[in-house]
Amino acid sequence: MLSFQEMAPLFTNHVDRDYNGAKSAPWEGGQYGFVRDPKSTGGGVIYTRFHEGIDIRSVHRDANGEPQDEVRAIADGEVVHVSPVAGYSNYGKYIVIEHRWGGSSYYSLYAHLSSIAVQPGETVRRGQPIAVMGYTGTGINRERAHLHLELCLMFSRQFEAWCIHIF
Repeated sequence: MLSFQEMAPLFTNHVDRDYNGAKSAPWEGGQYGFVRDPKSTGGGVIYTRFHEGIDIRSVHRDANGEPQDEVRAIADGEVVHVSPVAGYSNYGKYIVIEHRWGGSSYYSLYAHLSSIAVQPGETVRRGQPIAVMGYTGTGINRERAHLHLELCLMFSRQFEAWCIHIF
């Protein structure tokens, strides 16, 4: 059985990064946490920009190189937000689903989609196809097509107003 470190390059998005002559592992920029925008300090290299989710690369493409991967809901829930216009945020086209767990809500966000198959208010089941992976959003091209997946807690019910201000 392969370890996570051995499996990560198989499904996480490729980022070819070279900082001061040192190449990073090709999948590091798509993982969760402070993994972007390296800076040199007296204590070594630190990463200064937080990546809120994980990037899962496309593994199925058509003859033209377009991603064909279905995106599926990670758990039962209700679609609470759909952004169908790629230019509205850095996430491109994206979906937010509210899930209930132990009496609390949490949210899954699926971004950089090429097409969306659900609407706000729709109930979805775990494993249900909800979209097709794409490369919408700032700085994403066909070669870097991937799903950006986040799990979130919401501290404000004014998601639309909050979302507009952070992107």
